[in-house]
Amino acid sequence: MCWNAPVSLITFIAGCITCIIIGIVSYKQRKYELMALSFGWIWVICMQLWEYFIWKNPNHQNMFKMAYLFNITQVILLGLIYLCFFKNQGTINRCIAFIILLFYTCYFLYQKQDRYINVKNDSGHLDYKWWNKSSYSSMVYLISLILIFLVLVRPFRWSVMTITYIILLLLLSKLFYSNSVASMWCFFAVSVPIMSYVFSLI
Repeated sequence: MCWNAPVSLITFIAGCITCIIIGIVSYKQRKYELMALSFGWIWVICMQLWEYFIWKNPNHQNMFKMAYLFNITQVILLGLIYLCFFKNQGTINRCIAFIILLFYTCYFLYQKQDRYINVKNDSGHLDYKWWNKSSYSSMVYLISLILIFLVLVRPFRWSVMTITYIILLLLLSKLFYSNSVASMWCFFAVSVPIMSYVFSLI
């Protein structure tokens, strides 16, 4: 993640193992929504892998493009997983989710983002230029993620607890790492499947 390549790689491996274990346990306990979140969350964890490559190749444009692709499509992938594999949200909620995903996709296709990561900013962390140059993009990402959880992810109580935890992580990133929020969020995100499983037991 933000500090160096070895930490990024270790975080990626640990995150993937965690997601797989939670996914398997959830499947055996018939918590299929949690299973879907755990396996889908691997896409989010993959940002650690791209950060590892960027630390190793700080001037490689293709690495920046792949990191950008994986980063902005997190909301789209999670939304499609719950739209395609679960039918328990109701027609209205599914239509709302489709509109949200359509707007989100069109927004980022229209935006000409700076697809560059500053390997060492003033704080010594990674700096995702496509988020830090536009506060609107960050808000679109956050609001879309929250709405997708609320309208698609069930049980609703579990959904609210999970998205609340995600928001707290983002706020923590903003509070302590204001110049590298996106990178720190991708690091903290490793804990989301674990806490989601805990929430499912409440």
